[in-house]
Amino acid sequence: MIVGRRQRAALWGVTLLLWVTGAAWWMLGRLAQGPRELDAGSWRQRLIAAHGLGAVLFAVVLGSLVPRHVLRGWRAGANRPTGAVAVAAGALLALTGWALYYTGDERLREWIAAGHLWGGLALPAAIAAHVLVGRRGRRRRLARRAARHT
Repeated sequence: MIVGRRQRAALWGVTLLLWVTGAAWWMLGRLAQGPRELDAGSWRQRLIAAHGLGAVLFAVVLGSLVPRHVLRGWRAGANRPTGAVAVAAGALLALTGWALYYTGDERLREWIAAGHLWGGLALPAAIAAHVLVGRRGRRRRLARRAARHT
């Protein structure tokens, strides 16, 4: 269930794109509301467009991981808890991102935005935890196999 080098690079690259564009969009919004009003509108438009493109690319990369990594790993029972958290976080971000565009109620939209922000900030940590736990488990399995064959 090892992820190939290109898929890994694509996953981390797209995650970085999403994280940077989302965090920068949020920060510019906060600065624009501060005591010294900042005209950040055009930058925020560019950032949200790049963020939306990143979301589409993330869906493609995640979809490419499903057949050989996610399904095989799930069937093997390998690293299920952190994998489930990482996939659930990605799904939550996709749903909240969609809801941000199509929810008309401003109070509800504030809650959705907060969930999207915190989920987005946490996604790289969820993926990193999944990778680290998976590597540790793989090393343990390989060590057990080696011990049986000596």
